[in-house]
Amino acid sequence: MYKLEALRKKLGNPPVTINSGFRSISHNRSVGGASNSQHTYGIAADINPSGKTPSQVAEVAKTCGFSGIIKYNTFLHVDSRAEYSYGAQTYYWA
Repeated sequence: MYKLEALRKKLGNPPVTINSGFRSISHNRSVGGASNSQHTYGIAADINPSGKTPSQVAEVAKTCGFSGIIKYNTFLHVDSRAEYSYGAQTYYWA
């Protein structure tokens, strides 16, 4: 929540719609989420700040401590996965 609040403030305090936060395993499966989804650990959010594009939000999110950032056409996924997860040598920014 602190990272989301930092993001909101750095974006100029727009309303931030959270499309998805914590998901149970069964709900995650029913919406087609990844089997290892960070949503099932309660450390991810799919967001859509008012008046900002996913690309604009992603650039600011990189400065707010998120270790996972994935851009979609209409929203941005952010998470706090373990740094350098899955054997990567960098954060997971796609």
